[in-house]
Amino acid sequence: MQTSDLVAFTALIISLYGIWKQNKGVQEQILAQNKNVQEQILAQNKNVQEQILAQNKNVQEQILAQNNGVRQQILVTNISEYTRRYQEIFEKLPKTVIEEDFKIDSFSENEQVTILRPMWLYFDLCYEEYTLYHELNLIDEKVWRLWESAMISSFSRPAFYQCWNLISQQSFYPQDFSKFVNDIMLKKHNLQRKI
Repeated sequence: MQTSDLVAFTALIISLYGIWKQNKGVQEQILAQNKNVQEQILAQNKNVQEQILAQNKNVQEQILAQNNGVRQQILVTNISEYTRRYQEIFEKLPKTVIEEDFKIDSFSENEQVTILRPMWLYFDLCYEEYTLYHELNLIDEKVWRLWESAMISSFSRPAFYQCWNLISQQSFYPQDFSKFVNDIMLKKHNLQRKI
């Protein structure tokens, strides 16, 4: 090989090396730019995801707050309805039902019917409340405890005990509710199981 060919060949190699090095630098720049762009995109995506999650959380909290508000309104409405029914029932009863010396037999047959009808409605109301808590789980324990304490208070009166004895013989309440009422009656009236 001649010197001029060697020089040309060396120049070609140097030129190719320069091009390769330049391409390598461009590739490194492109890779660095790509990496930078990817990081920016990832950061933007992360920000967008965080914003979406924050918005979703905010929407979920609003929905929960609305649901809680609606649930509370429904609860208040239901309690108000049961209170209204309770009051209507007790308005129909004579004042003597709260007396300790109450005797259903001391009333005429018409008076007994006048007493037994609202009493029957009261026991039906108690059964509904019992079912809402014990069978359907639609009310919380706090509401049930309020209703239960009112029942216990009423059941402790002789009028309710006497009327329950008559009503429970003429109607059918499920065994668990009957046991609930009977247990309270027996305890409050210091009786042995006769009911």
